[in-house]
Amino acid sequence: MPLSHHTPRKPLVRGCKKGVVPRDQSLRDHEDWGWGTGQPSQRSLAEAARDGHLVQLQQALAAGADPNARDSEGRLSLSLACHRGHLACVQQLVDAGASVEGADPFGSSTVLIVSAAMGHADCVKLLLDAGAEVGRTDVEGTTALMWARSAEHEECVAILQAAEAALIALSPTPGEAAAAWRPRLAASAAQEQARPTSPPAGPVER
Repeated sequence: MPLSHHTPRKPLVRGCKKGVVPRDQSLRDHEDWGWGTGQPSQRSLAEAARDGHLVQLQQALAAGADPNARDSEGRLSLSLACHRGHLACVQQLVDAGASVEGADPFGSSTVLIVSAAMGHADCVKLLLDAGAEVGRTDVEGTTALMWARSAEHEECVAILQAAEAALIALSPTPGEAAAAWRPRLAASAAQEQARPTSPPAGPVER
């Protein structure tokens, strides 16, 4: 269960003194849960998402943490989980109501872009199934498909291409939809000819 103002602190302190648990880390984790306030820490949720600690993430959510919580640098918990490919944490956050259209302050990279750029095909598929917009771009106008191509993540490329094709096919005016998408597809092809040497600003600033 999550720590709260009702949780005894002495056993933790004794454990630190005996060297059973590292003092700095354990006390910091203890305080992250909102010691003395009875409130879950948003930072704790972000750290659990980043590190793939599913149980801690579930506890924070159950205690009332916002699924759209950001860390101290403004990065979304969902983005942190997507960056490292923690699929179970991604699923848990999406189920709890985390926005699949959220973006980080670094280049406005969406969670879909982060997943595609890092090559986490399972996360890409999950986000698309949850309604993430395949055509969203970062601040430089780059889509998730473009970044997947540039990083040579072929499984992600295939998933995103299929999502784009399905979007065009389902449009009530397929001709107009295709015309609207043509510049993006052309840009994607052009970018493949000059692959960037690094992922988008969002994913790598971790």
